[in-house]
Amino acid sequence: MPQLERLLTELQQSGYNYIVMGDFNQNLLEGPSSIKDCFQEFRFRQCVTESTTEGNTILDHVYMSSETVQIYCCILKERKWVGETIYLCWVGVGNDGGLSTFEEIYITC
Repeated sequence: MPQLERLLTELQQSGYNYIVMGDFNQNLLEGPSSIKDCFQEFRFRQCVTESTTEGNTILDHVYMSSETVQIYCCILKERKWVGETIYLCWVGVGNDGGLSTFEEIYITC
């Protein structure tokens, strides 16, 4: 975890807000997560609240450093592609609760 802590320290010291996302291979639906705890120590919020896999897990994390910008993550649909499941997701970013932009992201599970 030292590498993650160094990265988060650098991000925090930059003064900018960040979104960090990825397949962290820790299921957030199965109790404590050392990765989530580490992000929370640096004031990042986890934004994914629903399962990202067919196996009812949250392995795909999206963390946001801003306390004023809101992020909305949801699984819109899934597609099978070469034996893998591709989830089509939208991440909405807005100020004061209003959505201003949507970004389409693909998560491969």
